[in-house]
Amino acid sequence: MSLFTFMLLIVSFSAYANYGKILQFSGKQDSYVLRNNNKIKIDTNLLLEKGDQIFTNDSQVLVTVYPSTQIVLDKNSHLGLSSELEFTKGKMKTRIGAGSKEESSHKVQANQVAFTTSSGEFEVSYGPKKFIELFVANGEVEASSPQVQTFVPEIIKTKEGFRFNIQEPGFSKQRYAPKFKTSLTFKKVL
Repeated sequence: MSLFTFMLLIVSFSAYANYGKILQFSGKQDSYVLRNNNKIKIDTNLLLEKGDQIFTNDSQVLVTVYPSTQIVLDKNSHLGLSSELEFTKGKMKTRIGAGSKEESSHKVQANQVAFTTSSGEFEVSYGPKKFIELFVANGEVEASSPQVQTFVPEIIKTKEGFRFNIQEPGFSKQRYAPKFKTSLTFKKVL
């Protein structure tokens, strides 16, 4: 095997092995990661790979996504890890870039709406109702949807709320009223 092939294999492996990890969890120990159709019981320091699906069931789970994103998932939540964070159910609280020296930006896709920021803290709720709600604790978050024609993305600022109607696609601002309560706290980023 040539040196070039060996280095290419290492880089390819690193792209999958270094996506993030589980930092902490609370509640029943019934949460799992679905990886290549295999269920892996969630445990502290479980390394996450691109393509993993996290199911929390009756637990809350604190996840880090490299380099500087932390996510607390509420009970009965589902998050997919790909080039963007695919949030399909539940509640999540996210901190992006806080305290890090590295630039980071993540896109959270929730059904027909996408939220993007390079730093800040926000909460997304997505449940059986016809709305996806966003509450920004600090920073600015852009919201966009292919279902809503606007010239620029909607900007939601610190202490503002936002709602996306799934059944009749549309944006609306709302009062800042976060709904997610958790005992898990974000960790200091090194």
